Amino acid sequence: MIHLILHWTNVKLQNLREKYNRSSRPEIQDLDSVELNVLLGLLINSAIFKYNDEYISNGTGREIFHLVMSGQRFAVLLLCLPFDNHEDRMA
Repeated sequence: MIHLILHWTNVKLQNLREKYNRSSRPEIQDLDSVELNVLLGLLINSAIFKYNDEYISNGTGREIFHLVMSGQRFAVLLLCLPFDNHEDRMA
């Protein structure tokens, strides 16, 4: 299951790189299994504590989020995180 999520996330990231012609931007580089596990851990952490403003920089955000991943990378990965194959959807 993790392998499929990783594959389709990277497909969406590749599409973003092609669409915006920004292959060198770090927030749209391919995801690896370690970073996917970090992302899932952050999502679980935010669900447990029911906190939506993890990346606030005024001192009220949770420090763990700033330490393990940038806010831009987190947002891009959430945008690209698939739970289905859009090619299989009915029109």
